[in-house]
Amino acid sequence: MRQELAASVEVQAATVDTVLPGVTAHLNSMEQAIRQSTERDMAIDEKVAAVHEKVDALSETMPTMIRETMLETLQSLGLGLATVAGDLRRTAAPAAAPAPAMQQRTRPAAANPPLVLPDPIRFFMFESQHNNLKGLWDEWYGLGVYENTPIAGGVAELEDSHGAKWRDKGKQQRVSRQGRICLAIKKKSEFERKSIDMVCNEWNYEYLKGNRNLATFVKYLQQPLGQPPWNWIEVRAPRGRRSDT
Repeated sequence: MRQELAASVEVQAATVDTVLPGVTAHLNSMEQAIRQSTERDMAIDEKVAAVHEKVDALSETMPTMIRETMLETLQSLGLGLATVAGDLRRTAAPAAAPAPAMQQRTRPAAANPPLVLPDPIRFFMFESQHNNLKGLWDEWYGLGVYENTPIAGGVAELEDSHGAKWRDKGKQQRVSRQGRICLAIKKKSEFERKSIDMVCNEWNYEYLKGNRNLATFVKYLQQPLGQPPWNWIEVRAPRGRRSDT
């Protein structure tokens, strides 16, 4: 075409037959160039997509240092992978430090939680006076007519299982005196090898003589009795100390 144009002095003198082959060749060369360019762009797009897939697959497990190194490498290649580099930069950002675990505040357990007692214990009332010393013993250990009152084993079992927690203020002195009397009966029974009934019968006269008053009978048992001198209930000294005199 160039030769035809160069040879023609006037444009009006050029014919289609002389120009068309050159135009066709030029259009073919342009089409080929465009096709090659398109194929090259498609190849780059495929490479970018492949890199994206690899980045997505490795982003969660890739150590930070490796991601940074790969980021620098991709940027240095200059292949127009800015999008991939941006993705890598975002995945390379340090993860937010986990918030410190809050320590659970536990309320300290109460030193002495309130004791919930069943009704038979809450409403239990001692006999005001017993007609004989054996009745006092039976009430303490839940025997005879006092069986399972207020529980199996009587007041003695309550003292062993709950201590002073089960008592109200009105029962403090009664429990103290009746418990000491029953302990004295038990000591005399074991020491002299007598039955409980025999000991109760021996002391019953003094018990009735004191008008069945527990405080009076406790004082009687605190005296030196028998040979050698023996006080069956120890005398409580001031400030919690005990004395045998």
